[in-house]
Amino acid sequence: MDNLTNQNIPPVQPSEQPKISSNISWLKTLSIGFSLVSFCIAIGIGGYVLGMQETKPVSQNQQIISPTTKPSPTPDSTDLIGANWKTYTNIKYGFSFKYPNNFLIATEKNSAVGTYDIFFSRTETERNEVNDCLKQLECSSYPFAIKIQSLPKPSGKNLNDVILTDIHIDVSAFSPSKIDGQYALQDQLSGTTGITHHIYIDKGQTVFHIQVDTNKDLEKNVGAILSTFQFTN
Repeated sequence: MDNLTNQNIPPVQPSEQPKISSNISWLKTLSIGFSLVSFCIAIGIGGYVLGMQETKPVSQNQQIISPTTKPSPTPDSTDLIGANWKTYTNIKYGFSFKYPNNFLIATEKNSAVGTYDIFFSRTETERNEVNDCLKQLECSSYPFAIKIQSLPKPSGKNLNDVILTDIHIDVSAFSPSKIDGQYALQDQLSGTTGITHHIYIDKGQTVFHIQVDTNKDLEKNVGAILSTFQFTN
């Protein structure tokens, strides 16, 4: 009886429970590891994107706005003209112009080269110095002077031709302008102590020549004075 019982009872198989538990533990470990790797990759990608945005060059459509300071406007020469400026009028040669109130006419005279010269000073002492200088054969110690000359203009010649062929001056450096509505050519020469301006004006049958000699301190007045120049006949 005992033998039959023993023969009919199948042998007990080893339990599978420990193996299943081991598999679950391995999967949990793998899942945690995968999560950590994914997290690290995400951080790396995020850092790379942020770095690329910081170093990305500015496109042509983007503008970098930075604080700027506006330069001080440079006053036009005509802004120097005050209501108290004096008016000089020469009936003989037919012209007039305005000049600063602090200018004094030191003297005016005909020169040996055919110009009519008007010398200016700023003080009585300077006026005396100018007049003493002009008594000498050569004088260049004056602060400001306007010299006028009227030249014949041959028929059929324009202003450029007269300056080039009759006065023998290269006009390539001259700049075109207008004086009292008349076509003119201007040039200037700089020296060690002063500046000389030459203005040639086309007046039809004549060429009107204005020469302005000035020291560097009074150079700013030249444009303003010329802008007031008018012909009276």
